[in-house]
Amino acid sequence: MKIDKKAVGARLKRFLLNRYTNMNEAAAALGTTADSIRNSYLNGQSLPGATFTERLRNMGCSIDWLLFGTGENEENETRPLFPQYRVEATVPAGRGEIYDMTEWLQSEVLDFKPEDHFFLKVDEELGYSMMPFIQPGDMLLISSSAPVANNDIVAARWDKTRGAIKLCSLPVNDQQKVALLSFNPMVAPMVFNKRDVRMYKVVLIKKDKRRN
Repeated sequence: MKIDKKAVGARLKRFLLNRYTNMNEAAAALGTTADSIRNSYLNGQSLPGATFTERLRNMGCSIDWLLFGTGENEENETRPLFPQYRVEATVPAGRGEIYDMTEWLQSEVLDFKPEDHFFLKVDEELGYSMMPFIQPGDMLLISSSAPVANNDIVAARWDKTRGAIKLCSLPVNDQQKVALLSFNPMVAPMVFNKRDVRMYKVVLIKKDKRRN
């Protein structure tokens, strides 16, 4: 029976991302690298060898299912804990070419756990300081644990009742200060002592469907 290498690559990817949040984690568990798995197997260039398939078997992968699409994993396969989204292309931040990646079989998993993430909705009346990047009605996924770095978008709070979505700027000449900037040039920057403001990183922006 002829083995379809591309189908094996697709099943391998599905098996690994059912068990790990991304391909780097899966590769580490298999004692290799994500690039090696992608370039050797996921793109259909070659079939897994004996050592690799033995490691997969120890993870619970049916080799009959992997190679031929039949057997235990096909019947008992579960959906990933987190949804996967295909990576279509790489795009430049400035001028440059867009590189098509539709044949790479690469995807990303949205694994934001509810234990330390929550949504904030941008105010319909007072949410204009970050336009056009962030607009009223958009939903912002906030991490309560991720470290905040320079140029991160943050949910900032500086007293019990006042806060805003801002761009965090950490001045290099004064490490005790933080500047909160707006995309709207009509809104003046705000400067605080770091100890006087709490900041939470925005990790995902869900755009208001009414604006699509």
